Amino acid sequence: MVKGMFKRLSLMMVIFILLAGSGTVVTQSSSAKGLLAFTPILQLEVDTTPLNQDIEPDGKPVNVPVTVKYRVDIPQFLLSLPIVGRLIVYGSFIVPPVKIHLSVVNKPDWADISITSPDLYIDVGENKFSYANTSVSIAVYKDAPAESYTLILKAEADGMGRITSQSVEAQFKIKPGYIPLVTINTDEPIKEAGPMTTLTFPIKISNNANKETIVKLVEYDTPPGWGVQPSQSQIVIPQDGEATLSLAVTTPVGFGWTPNQIQQIKLKFVVMPSPPTVEYEETATNTYLYSISVKSGSAPMAGLAGGIIAIIVVAIVILLMILKKKKQI
Repeated sequence: MVKGMFKRLSLMMVIFILLAGSGTVVTQSSSAKGLLAFTPILQLEVDTTPLNQDIEPDGKPVNVPVTVKYRVDIPQFLLSLPIVGRLIVYGSFIVPPVKIHLSVVNKPDWADISITSPDLYIDVGENKFSYANTSVSIAVYKDAPAESYTLILKAEADGMGRITSQSVEAQFKIKPGYIPLVTINTDEPIKEAGPMTTLTFPIKISNNANKETIVKLVEYDTPPGWGVQPSQSQIVIPQDGEATLSLAVTTPVGFGWTPNQIQQIKLKFVVMPSPPTVEYEETATNTYLYSISVKSGSAPMAGLAGGIIAIIVVAIVILLMILKKKKQI
């Protein structure tokens, strides 16, 4: 009997001390006060399945589901005192939902990122988790770099009574897709030439893509009798940079005898990110067609004169070769 009274008296003294430490009733606070404090468990779970593919620049937003979990572990002896226990733990007889605020810590300037419900109100889970769901909407602009970026999502739970405030962060990667955008041009897309003439076409390529880019010359016309030789088959261009690929074109003997002859040389380029991904293939969006042309002079005699000169040169070369062979004999 005495022992039972002593236990009840001791419990009442503990309760009195705790209540005295807490002062007046507090519904929410940033930190707990008094002799006893409870640290909640706050967790963020991000479902990154929608991010398994690159985010299309200037395309539809991608919604990433987020689950927030919250619990407070409270000793059983306080739970056995429904009214007094709540007053000790929460500073109130009525326990309101805890407010949890979500924010993006490092939002890049090339993306539009928003949280569907940035403020969540969750019932306090006593010795078990309470859940709340929201989502993060991510859209990237056209100039977004096609590189992986680690996004940091932060959750902050308010304090309440003797329950401390809490915060947690979750990190996940996002990656804008690659835009194969280049500009191809040359100062003189049409040049004049006579027979057996070699012309050089410097082809300038500007990289307007959102990443370092490989431009590959995969196909070009070689008309019968013509010589077409690129300086290289591919070039690597830094983002916002420019490079030049030269094309040497040699006309045949039969070209240029008549005025205004035109021969078009068609080129086919494929644009891809650097370094290229394994699955990157030739498509309509990353294929560029370009052409250059060679024409003979407008005056008939100009073409004739060029042809005669070419024949004379060829005849001289053949004659010299014959004479050289005779000397060797």
